Amino acid sequence: MQEFKILKGKEIVDNMDILFGFYKQYYSDNYNIALENSSHVCCCLKDGIVIGACRIVTDYCSQTFVVDLIVKQDERKNGIGRAIMQDAIKCILELNTRSNGLTTDPRSPWLRNFYESLGFINRENNFALTYPKKSEDKK
Repeated sequence: MQEFKILKGKEIVDNMDILFGFYKQYYSDNYNIALENSSHVCCCLKDGIVIGACRIVTDYCSQTFVVDLIVKQDERKNGIGRAIMQDAIKCILELNTRSNGLTTDPRSPWLRNFYESLGFINRENNFALTYPKKSEDKK
C-alpha cells in the first residue's frame, strides 16, 4: 500500500534511515547532509520503504527550489512522481517565497513536458513555478 508524506524539520531527521536508504542508491555517502538541510521532503512509501521522493530547499523569504525528484525505476509511470510534485507545489505555495523553481538535467529532455504539465514554465532549462501570490496578486 502506498502512502504519501510531507516531512519537515525534525521529521526529516527522525526518518533519516529510510530516506537515506533510498537516496544513497543515487548519491554519495554524505547525502545525509543534503537531507538534513532540506526544509521539506515529499515522499511516497510502499510498505514502509521509500519508493519516490523530492527535497525542497528554501530561504523562507525569496527563493524556494525543488531538488532531486527520484522514483525507483520499477515504480515509474504509475503517477508517483506527479503526486510527489503536487505535494511539493502545495508546500511551495504555503512558503509564499518570491521565486520558486527547479533545474533539470539536460540529459533528460523528456522532463520538460512533465514539469510544464504541472505548471512550471521553461526558462533556458531552468523551470520557474508560476502561480499567483496569495492576496496581493488577486487585486
